[in-house]
Amino acid sequence: FHRTDRGVVRANIVYDNGIVPRLDKTESDPQDWHVGCSGKSRQKYSGITINVAKGVELWCNQVLARYNDDFAYMLGSDGSLPVSTSDGGGNISCRGMVELPNSNIVRLESNEILCKTLQPCVMNGTESL
Repeated sequence: FHRTDRGVVRANIVYDNGIVPRLDKTESDPQDWHVGCSGKSRQKYSGITINVAKGVELWCNQVLARYNDDFAYMLGSDGSLPVSTSDGGGNISCRGMVELPNSNIVRLESNEILCKTLQPCVMNGTESL
């Protein structure tokens, strides 16, 4: 989500994102296509990132970040503009870090299946799938 104020991020299932390796992580099962990425890396984000936006609502999202130290939920700013979430709930993180000003809108779970399968969720008093 990039430079769009007052948006709604809803009902996303995010896993196997960030499959490109990071240089600081040793791959347990290197793939042939990793050779083309040799010496390259990526940022520590493999979930939902809200970048330079304010008043964004997060509802009923499920995220399984690739690594424990990847961000599952993150607010990013270029330093010149405020970034914020205004409302939300029913969000799940099964692996990864959460950096939101109101992190209580994300529930941490250890069961990864909860982030890979559609879960019922209540948004503004209405149940949705």
